[in-house]
Amino acid sequence: MSAVSPRGFQVAINADPRVGEGPVWDADRGELVWVDILGRRVHRTRIGSGATVTYELPTFVGAAAPAAEGGFVIATREGFGYLDEEGIFES
Repeated sequence: MSAVSPRGFQVAINADPRVGEGPVWDADRGELVWVDILGRRVHRTRIGSGATVTYELPTFVGAAAPAAEGGFVIATREGFGYLDEEGIFES
């Protein structure tokens, strides 16, 4: 269930990240891609249903962006990598 603030804003994602950052709208998939930096996770959330797919990474992740060929380009503290849709990360 979504909560509505006194100003009329609605909570789109009911999550409890350690440090949630970097929301990016993926129009092709109809999903919001966002990261939990300290939790070392990348999330894909369907706003209408709230269904979320979560990928755990072996390192801190600062940002994620949908890649043209599918999967995601990932910014980590060590540099850049690629995360495929099955959750396999290559740095």
